[in-house]
Amino acid sequence: MIKRFPHFYIEKNDNDAIDRPDWMENVTEHINQLSEIEANEIAKYMTLAPIIVAWMGTIKDPMNPNKQIGTTEYSDGVYIWEDIHIHLVKNYRVDPPREFIEHVISFGGNYMHLKNLDVDLIKGQVKRIFINDRNVAVAEDLSIRFKY
Repeated sequence: MIKRFPHFYIEKNDNDAIDRPDWMENVTEHINQLSEIEANEIAKYMTLAPIIVAWMGTIKDPMNPNKQIGTTEYSDGVYIWEDIHIHLVKNYRVDPPREFIEHVISFGGNYMHLKNLDVDLIKGQVKRIFINDRNVAVAEDLSIRFKY
C-alpha cells in the first residue's frame, strides 16, 4: 500500500480547530526541522518522481497566502506526495515523515529507479487509496487543507 504524506494546516485563531479534520497536522510544528542540505536533497528526490495525478487549480502557501502552489501529485511507488509538500520542504525545511527521509537516504543520491517505475501500476494503487481511505484528501477536500 502506498503511504500518503500528511496534510497540513495552519491555525489563524481558535475557531480553526473546530473545522479541521483530526488527521491534519499543524505545519508550524514542522518548520526548520531539516538542514538546508537535507531539504535540498529530499526536494530533489521528490521532484524527480513521476507525476501520478495532476489536479486543476492551486492551493495557497500556508505561510504566505499570496503564493499559489500547484496540486500535482508524485509517487515513487512507496509514498505519494504533492506539490505543496515539495514547496514546504524546499522553502520552509518542513520535515516529511521520518521513514520517508530514511527511504530517500537509502538510495545514496542515486535516484535512477524513479525513471523505471511502472506509473500505470502506481496510478492503480493510488486510485484504490482515494476510494478506500477517508484520511486521504480527494478533489472536493482540497479547499479544507489550509485555513485562512
